[in-house]
Amino acid sequence: MKKLFNLIVSVGSVDGVCTSAAALRTVCQPDTEIIFTQAFTVDKIDPTAWKPSRKVLFVDLAVNNRDEAMTVDFLRRIIAAGHQIVGVLDEHCREDWEQAFSEARLSFDDLLIEPVSQATGEIKSSGALLLYILGIVDEHTEELLGAAVAGDRMDFTTHFGGLVNRAVKSKIADDSAGSTWRSTSPRTLSPTKPSLAGWPNTIRSWKITRRLSPAARTWGTTLSGLRQPIWPWI
Repeated sequence: MKKLFNLIVSVGSVDGVCTSAAALRTVCQPDTEIIFTQAFTVDKIDPTAWKPSRKVLFVDLAVNNRDEAMTVDFLRRIIAAGHQIVGVLDEHCREDWEQAFSEARLSFDDLLIEPVSQATGEIKSSGALLLYILGIVDEHTEELLGAAVAGDRMDFTTHFGGLVNRAVKSKIADDSAGSTWRSTSPRTLSPTKPSLAGWPNTIRSWKITRRLSPAARTWGTTLSGLRQPIWPWI
C-alpha cells in the first residue's frame, strides 16, 4: 500500500497509539499529523483548523453509539472543510460505519482501508486489522502491532504496550491535555520529524518515546529542559 495518508484521527488507547505508530511507519506520508480523541468527543475537533486537503485515516475510532448523529456530523465537517476520508482502521462495527457514511452521503466504497466487525469476524483490534492488510511487516512494526493486539485485550505486559499504558492511562479521558501529550508516543516511532511547538513540557513522555523509537536514538546531551533532538534522517 502506498503511503497516502497525512492525518490520523485516533483513539488514545494502547491499541490506538501502537497501531497509529505502525501506520506512521507503513502507510503514512512523512510529517503526518495525529489527533487523539474518543468516539464521544469528536464534536470538539475542528477540521477547518487542519492543513489543507488532508487525507484522513481513522484508527481504532468507533461510531459514537451514544449519539450516532455526532459521528455523522463529524464526517460531514471533514468533507466540508476540503479533506478526504481515505481509511477507517477500526474493528468495532463495520455496519455502524456503513450507516454513518450513508447518512453523511459519503461513498463507503471509496475507502482504501475499511473497518470490520469484531463480533462476527476473526479480527479483534485495529492492530490486527492493519497487520492483516499489510501482510509481511518488519520486526519493529510487528512488535508494535502485537502490543496493539495485546493492549486491546487489556494485556499491557508487552514492551511497547506497557510503556504506552503507563504514559496515557492517567490522561485517557482528558482530550484537552492528553491529545498532544499522547502524540509524543506514536510520532517518534516512525522516521518523521515531529514539531515541538505547543507540546507540553513533560520530561517523562520524552523519555518514554525515546525508548520506544529507534529512529530517535540520537539526542542532544540531555533530556533536561527538552533540548533539541538531533534527528538522524536530516
